[in-house]
Amino acid sequence: RTLGERAGLTIPPQSCWLLYRVADQPNCSVDEVASRLKVPADIIEPAIDGLVSAGLVTRSGDNRGVGSQSLRLTSAGESAVSSLADARRAGLTEVLEGWDLDSHPEVVAMVQQLADALLADDEKMLAAAGMHATD
Repeated sequence: RTLGERAGLTIPPQSCWLLYRVADQPNCSVDEVASRLKVPADIIEPAIDGLVSAGLVTRSGDNRGVGSQSLRLTSAGESAVSSLADARRAGLTEVLEGWDLDSHPEVVAMVQQLADALLADDEKMLAAAGMHATD
């Protein structure tokens, strides 16, 4: 929640996380995202609809069903992902206050990598959202 607020987004934390999952694999479908997360597509479909309604993601493609349509970040979605990464980086930097970062360039690189990855563990996020991975 704090990360979304820092990034200036008004979407729920699960939507921030799902936005990253869509950004991780451009032109993926809801079915592909669900398969990767090991959850039924109907579990994440409402969150995708929310991202579409917020103008962060678009759907395109075939008529085989909503789940098979390609998802793509809009320019607003790309900006949101960038803002989330910047907010995470700023938060991590605050944690590192007092460190002599000039003497530890490897720490700076690690903070940048962690910010880009959002530090979101899919299993933990699914559990927190009340979504349970299928076997």
